[in-house]
Amino acid sequence: MNNEESSIIEQASVLFSQGQYELAKALYEKAGRKYGEHLFKANVWLCNKRLAQLKNGEGTVLVPAPNFTANIAHPSSSAEEQLAETQANLEKYYFEAQDLRNKLLDLQ
Repeated sequence: MNNEESSIIEQASVLFSQGQYELAKALYEKAGRKYGEHLFKANVWLCNKRLAQLKNGEGTVLVPAPNFTANIAHPSSSAEEQLAETQANLEKYYFEAQDLRNKLLDLQ
């Protein structure tokens, strides 16, 4: 996703956290049309649920907006562990392939 695409989702998230469920729902539906409705089905459902709660006189629950940049700036340790494991496997298989190549050349 580019910045424009992710900003639609970020805007929807911020609007939802501010209790502006109609606007958030519209943006989630727009994102769903663009990327696949199955990806935003839960978001639209939550907007509808909150709108129904407001209609029934129930108070709204404001939630803090997620920090999208924190996830990008600090990759999770599991991602770092996977990267280290992948690098180790790559080196292992490279040396094994070199060893087999040398054995094949020795047989010729």
